This record gives sequence, structure tokens and C-alpha cells, in this order.
Amino acid sequence: MYSYSEGNITVTTDPSSVDRERLFDYLHNEAYWSKGIPRGIFETSLQYSRTYSVLLDNEMVGFARAVTDYSTFMYLADVYIEEVHRGKGYSKVLMKAIMEDPKLSNVRTWLLLTRDAQGLYKQFNWKHFDDPHRVMRYRSKPDGIPFYS
Repeated sequence: MYSYSEGNITVTTDPSSVDRERLFDYLHNEAYWSKGIPRGIFETSLQYSRTYSVLLDNEMVGFARAVTDYSTFMYLADVYIEEVHRGKGYSKVLMKAIMEDPKLSNVRTWLLLTRDAQGLYKQFNWKHFDDPHRVMRYRSKPDGIPFYS
């Protein structure tokens, strides 16, 4: 288990610190990237990821997860801070904790997708692809078909 603290914020990989109900509610009902996610898929995603809970006085106020093999690749997913706690620097503490996690120190390639938070990640030296045409994706359902229907 890994833990990072700054001020009154602690970021931990302790799976028992994940407030599953609160997180599922956010991802299922609010997050643009996972709206409608079924509970089973949500639980499986947690099971096979390294989770990071952002705790304020032992209450989860943010989250992220790393999908990784701990050696060559990591995909950063489900990054969020609860709306009432945004603008207080908690996302920066979360990113600092993830970037300094010893379990990820040898991972060669890190990737994330974001619609609106490029400014945060640029502060941690994340960059756009030099040649985005080299990046490809496959989706199990065609574009335009709701994924969680």
C-alpha cells in the first residue's frame, strides 16, 4: 500500500479507502466518460486497477485509477475531485501522488484521455502526441452506439 500526504489531504492506494457507493454514483450518473456504467463493469474496473483515493479528514473527496502492468504501460482513468472540493489544489496533490508512486516508477509509457483537463496534466509534463496519427483505437461497439446500453 502506498500513501502520500500534503496538508490535510492524503492519497492512498488502500482499496478499503474507496467509497464505492459515492464513486459509483459519480461515474454512473455524472462523469461524461462513463455515464450509465453498469455496477458489474464498475466493480471489475476497480478489481483490476491500482486505485488512488483522495481523503480529506478520512472522507473520500476524489479518486483516480491506474490500469497498468507496472512495467511498460499505464492508462490513467476515472480522475475526479468532487465538485464542492474543486479549485483547492486537490487534483494537483492527487497527480503528484500518482507521479511519485514507487510502483509506477519504471513504467515507460503513461496515457490518459481528457476532454477538458489538459492544463492540469501539462503541469506534470504530460504532452500531446507529436504524431497523433500513430495512435489508434478499437471500440467493441461502433461509434454512435451507446456503450452501456
